[in-house]
Order: sequence, then structure tokens, then C-alpha cells
Amino acid sequence: MRPCEMCGAITYLGEFKTAFAEPLMRFECSSCGNARDHELVREERTALRDGSLQDGRLTPEGQCRQAIAWLEKKETARYVWFAVRQSPELAPLMVRLLAETEHGELGDAIAKSFPAVIETPSPEQLMRERLKKAKTALFKLPKGRSLLSGLLDHLEVKRLEDVPVGKLADTLGLCKQLRLSAIQ
Repeated sequence: MRPCEMCGAITYLGEFKTAFAEPLMRFECSSCGNARDHELVREERTALRDGSLQDGRLTPEGQCRQAIAWLEKKETARYVWFAVRQSPELAPLMVRLLAETEHGELGDAIAKSFPAVIETPSPEQLMRERLKKAKTALFKLPKGRSLLSGLLDHLEVKRLEDVPVGKLADTLGLCKQLRLSAIQ
């Protein structure tokens, strides 16, 4: 017996016949159908025992990627939810990987279900978000591009994303002043 990499159930060693009627041994999961060759499993176990190999499937990212692969193969989110419920610390990584693989709705559902585990944005990230909103507000003004280019020249940067962390608060204040002066 061994744990299944895909669903976490137990795989059992059994015999099967190839297309050429050759009997071989393999581990097969009764719940998801995942199968692994006996010799391959034996070699992996030996390498893991000796410490010469780190199984990528055992890393947090490997666990998340396996669950996402199962999601894409079987079109069921059951194993994604199982992985996150079993190890809640995987939630932030799972949400990020789901967003990368265009499964954002499932990622949002996981983020809502595990809000304590998902990282809250840092003050710097919040200020950068506010700076993006200020930039779009400047663009809506009649002289928006020229106001923004003047601000960038004043700050001696090429883009608002390049503003150093220490100057974020001052830059937000300048954006607000520019917007208010342009409106009046």
C-alpha cells in the first residue's frame, strides 16, 4: 500500500497484464484510478530513503499543482478543496496557482473560505494600489497626461511603479494636490 499522489487515498499493489500479455505489478488507486509502476515506486523509495532525491510532489507547490492537474483532467474541484482543507497553509499558494492557471473563480472561493490564512496586503501594497487609482484619476482630467509627466519629472522616475517605498506617502499627497488643483 502507498498514498495516492492525486487524491490522498490508498493505492494497492496489484498485478495487471500488458497488451502483450506480460504480467506486471503496479500500485493502483481505487478512488481515482491513478496507477504507478511498482519498480518506479521502489526506486523512488530507495532514493528518498538515502536522501539523494527530494520528491517534488511532496513540496507545497507540488501538492497544489497535482490537485490543479486533477481539476483540469477530471473537471472537478474535489481534490483542490481536499488539499486545502487537509493543509490550510497551502491556501495562499493554491489561490496564486489557480489564478495563474485561469481558475480564478475557484481561487476566490478558496480565499473566502480561508480568510485567516490568506495574507493581508502590506501597507506598501495598499499604498501602491492607491497610487494606481490616483494615476487613473489623473488620466481622466483634461490635462491628465501632462500632469502625470510633470509629476514623474518632479519625482525623477520614469513610471509611478518605480517610486521608492519611502516616497510613496509623499507621492500620494502630490497626486491628490494635483488632482484638486486641476479640478479647481
